[in-house]
This record gives sequence, C-alpha cells and structure tokens, in this order.
Amino acid sequence: MAAPLVSATAAMLKQQDPGLTAAQIRSILQLSTQQEAQLSASIRSAGRLNAASALEQDISLVNILFAQLDNNVITLNGVGFMADDEWHFLSATLTAKTYPLSAMTSSATQVSFQGQELANGYWQLYRNGKRLSQLAYQPTLAAPSELQAIANESGQLISWRGSAAAEKYQIQAAIDDQGFITIAELAAPAKSTAA
Repeated sequence: MAAPLVSATAAMLKQQDPGLTAAQIRSILQLSTQQEAQLSASIRSAGRLNAASALEQDISLVNILFAQLDNNVITLNGVGFMADDEWHFLSATLTAKTYPLSAMTSSATQVSFQGQELANGYWQLYRNGKRLSQLAYQPTLAAPSELQAIANESGQLISWRGSAAAEKYQIQAAIDDQGFITIAELAAPAKSTAA
C-alpha cells in the first residue's frame, strides 16, 4: 500500500510545481520522510512517508543528483553546494551508523571525497544543522582478490581478500557445461572457509 501513497504524493508535488524533475521529486520524498532506525536495513529511505512535509520542502536551491567513484575518489554532483556544508554518510545496516566526512574539493556543483569502501547507504548534506538533501548510494564492489584453494584431508580450504563493505560471499563451482552452482554462502567479514 506504500506505492499508491508515494505516487499520490509525487503527483501532488508535480501539480504544485510542474517544473520539478523526477530527481527533484525523489529527493523531496526522501528528505521529507520521518526517519526510523529500525527501518534503515529494509527500506531505502530509512523512514516513513510524510506527505505534508513533502509539500512544504524546497530543494530548488540545493540537491544531490548523483554520485560516482573514479580513481579512488567519490564525487557527488548536484546544485547549490557551499564550502561550509556538512557531509555525512548514513549506512543502511541494522546499526545505521552515521559518518561525518570531510571534502577534498568543493564547488557549487561538485564535492569530492577520498575514496573509501562504503556499503549501501545514503549521502546526506546538512547546512546549519538541517538536512537539505539525501541520495541513496549502492557501490559496485571490487571482486575478491588473492584467491587461493588448498587441498587437505578434509577437502578444500579456500581463502581470499575481500571488500570491507561486502555483506556476504557466495562460493560457486563450475559443473561441466551446465554453468555454476552455489556451494556455500558466507556472511562477511568472513575471509575463508573449508569446503
């Protein structure tokens, strides 16, 4: 039943201001949610819709539009950024920790951070203690490296170096010409298992 309520709120926003883009409507809906920690692991916005608050939001001057990772630098692109903005990253885990971050470079349309392994979560821009914009973030994690398999009397010992942001690992085996099957699934940060 959430979809019709969110759709109706989006329609009211568009009727109120026909010039709003889809990205701006999404930002307004995310910014106007009532945050609830217990929802952070299961709902992308980490909160409940508040239609009245959505209709009162004004993001025409500040908005995070998208994030990109390149050469170990995370760049947020948007409009209305200022040098003294506060930047936070809210992890989308059961613990839902917020990390304050310091920008390497900043302009009115871009802000860059030294690349780091961040799990799923939300980039947040605060000014004078008020959250002005939020962007959902789902990184593409690098494949595990230093993969080794050692045979012993019990079977195979498999080890690897993975990403600190990984949530789980799947161990798969090739079956002739049939493709791959999953033989084990491990919760991170486990780095090795016997198979």
